[in-house]
Amino acid sequence: MVVLNQNWQCQNRKDSGCFRRQLITSRLLSPALRLTSRLEDGDRMDMAYNQARRHPYHHPTLAEIADSTIRIQENNLDTIIALAHRSFGAGYQFVPPMSVTLGMRECLSAKKVRVYSDTGAWKQTALRVALFSEVTPEYPITLLQRHPDAVITATVETANHPIAENPDWELF
Repeated sequence: MVVLNQNWQCQNRKDSGCFRRQLITSRLLSPALRLTSRLEDGDRMDMAYNQARRHPYHHPTLAEIADSTIRIQENNLDTIIALAHRSFGAGYQFVPPMSVTLGMRECLSAKKVRVYSDTGAWKQTALRVALFSEVTPEYPITLLQRHPDAVITATVETANHPIAENPDWELF
């Protein structure tokens, strides 16, 4: 497990692997999609881009996602579009095609998990799936339903959804 304090410094100075992970994480991890989980009192671990892998030849199972650890991954197209829209005036060519993410194993090993979403329309569906769907590999955040102390906080804009505001829509 990667244990870093708020300044991205390793808590265990004897762990040389931690310093290597710290270097990779501090240089490559973008704050654009940040989730925060509490490891212990006062310790924080930030993670980004914990997204489902969308690949035509490999569909990870729920067990594989739950056991995932820190890694470099290809960003999904919808992630690139969302980041381009929010951060670069829709200039997708400025968004890195790959990112570093901490896996769900690290996220779920925390004593307390606190997720905050303030990205509005880009996370409306993900929030509703996290709250109301069965656990699914398509949305890794649904694994938080199995955590004994997980809390999701969202802005009103993120919590609203066109489906909720239009109950007369026939979707299926």
